[in-house]
Amino acid sequence: MVRVTMLLFTALFFLEKCWFCTCLVINPGSSGGLTSGDPAPGRSPGPPEIELTTLLLPQEADECGLEGNVQLATENFINLTLGHRLFITDHLVAGMEYQVNLKRIREGPVITFSIKSTVDGVPKGKFINTIDELNCWPNVFKSHLNGSALTLKWTMEDSEELAKTNLTFEVNYQVSDDPSVYRVIYSFPISQDCQLRLKKEEAVISWRDFPHSISDCQVWFPSHDTGHSLVIELTRLNVPCSKGYIHFSGLNITQHQQFRSHRQAHLCGKLEELPESDRNVYFPFSHTPPVMHTHGNPVFALSYHLVDYCYNVTFVARNGSFELKPTEELQCTFKIYLPYGNRVALNLQIGDSTSTGTPATDALLQNPKSGEKCDGLLTQLHDGDNTWSHCTKPGDAERRIEIVSRGNKVVLRVNVRSSNRGSLGLRMMYHATPIEEIVGACGFGWVTLKQFCVTAVEEFKLPWAQAEMECIRRGGHLASIRSDYAQNIINNLLLNSPGYRDHNAYWIGASDKIVEGDFRWSDGLPFSFTSEYNAD
Repeated sequence: MVRVTMLLFTALFFLEKCWFCTCLVINPGSSGGLTSGDPAPGRSPGPPEIELTTLLLPQEADECGLEGNVQLATENFINLTLGHRLFITDHLVAGMEYQVNLKRIREGPVITFSIKSTVDGVPKGKFINTIDELNCWPNVFKSHLNGSALTLKWTMEDSEELAKTNLTFEVNYQVSDDPSVYRVIYSFPISQDCQLRLKKEEAVISWRDFPHSISDCQVWFPSHDTGHSLVIELTRLNVPCSKGYIHFSGLNITQHQQFRSHRQAHLCGKLEELPESDRNVYFPFSHTPPVMHTHGNPVFALSYHLVDYCYNVTFVARNGSFELKPTEELQCTFKIYLPYGNRVALNLQIGDSTSTGTPATDALLQNPKSGEKCDGLLTQLHDGDNTWSHCTKPGDAERRIEIVSRGNKVVLRVNVRSSNRGSLGLRMMYHATPIEEIVGACGFGWVTLKQFCVTAVEEFKLPWAQAEMECIRRGGHLASIRSDYAQNIINNLLLNSPGYRDHNAYWIGASDKIVEGDFRWSDGLPFSFTSEYNAD
């Protein structure tokens, strides 16, 4: 609920808010790394930075009870890869729990093995929730490989001496019908910082997936050359602002289709206290993937998934168009959100552009049937509480659909699900149709208030004095509200504005900057009307 009363104007005037401008109408105008997968037979595991070495040693191997002379292996029996449920494992981060995957390269008898983790020969790390056949050290595990593969859980505590070095997994193994012991060494770089890269196209992550001993982590979301965008939904947050926070950064897009750097304020406190725009974040495709920064071990959970390039396209201009010629499956959402006082005149062309069709009205759009599938291009139009749909299949002649919306906002959803998509296409064109009794002689984005025009400025926020100067530059003043009629106009303008949010605050023209407690309108009109604005 946003309240505008006389008490509002006792606020400090250097606070930044949205504002209203009022103008007198005189001349009206318009305005990679390692993953847990298996390498092909006969090929070395992982990328080149992972060292794989087979050593011939003269001494006997005695790790956890393996006995026998170490021999040079002509063909390895065991392959080791390092994986994680969520993150790419091209380097190790202290405090993370990893999966050590052992797999036999070819079939054969039972293999007895031991595996040891060290840094520069010093024991480092430990195997988690394992039952050892022998009384080995925490960093050493010994067992039999009876089947084709075995996965162990392993972690490494934080330590300053790990900087600029590698961790080594040393595998000693012995085939049951061969007295020789073979040793293979795998080396992985250790990261000095907590820098993680998500590998899945969609996943749910939480604070439990991060090392608790490190106070700062950076997480890169996946980015692909396929042009997909990213949607993040924050589902849990609970951390005092003095103890920690999370925040997202990257190339974001505003509802006005202008790209900007998305750098939120640090997100802290409780989830319920955050505005919707901070709980649901959309990043369009960029060659630089979005990044999440966590500080102070905040309790949080979120989900993310990659979406098509047309997942969230919003139009706010007086007119616009968009054309789809899908070559693959798509899920698109187009929102046309015009200023209050305008309807959307929409023209859709759907189907095969090489065929001819007859212009049609919205009679061709039907109420969607529950559970009915469309093997083609499904178009759904949402106009307030009303929804219509049309299914276009490959080979259908082009349809032209023309409608005028009831309000100032429509949503068009397009789903393409067909094995034969070559002939399907959609072209959308629209323009604003002003409602004369609301807009009058005012330009696009303004509404009439008797002899004045009024608009809400929400693209950027300014202190009161600068907001008044901006209104003067546009030929007016901050709005004067002097009656219930004017208050109702302002209410309707706000609630139907594309940029309206429940937490927004707006400047109007009253101030007591000359004499404290003595409020006056900035345009010189008499001050006598009091009211409150209730958004509920």
